[in-house]
Amino acid sequence: MSGGHWNYLNYRLEERVGQPLNEVWRLLGQIEHELDWGICGDTCYDCAKIRTINALEAYFDTEATSIEDSLRILRSSQPECAKCKAWEETRSGKRPPEPRKSATIEFEHEGTTYKGVAYEEQQ
Repeated sequence: MSGGHWNYLNYRLEERVGQPLNEVWRLLGQIEHELDWGICGDTCYDCAKIRTINALEAYFDTEATSIEDSLRILRSSQPECAKCKAWEETRSGKRPPEPRKSATIEFEHEGTTYKGVAYEEQQ
């Protein structure tokens, strides 16, 4: 049997019992916040769960020594679940406005040349 992805990190974590947990409390606070907002419907609960799992994986990837990547993941507002990703695609897929007819105009007035673009007036 292998040590898993994190090579028996759980045993190394147990050896830290009694050490200060300041960073871990910050991480747990952010996880609670993310999940609470999802449960209350302020954000998507499925996205909150995915972000929480991703944050924990990022924390364990550092051998539980840094919460910076985890906090960045938890604070992200990127859609994570399939439903939110699809909604984001349709929302950001706004149709560009129809091009308006235009004309480049160049004229001279009192010795100064002016050049610009004039657009068809829309009604």
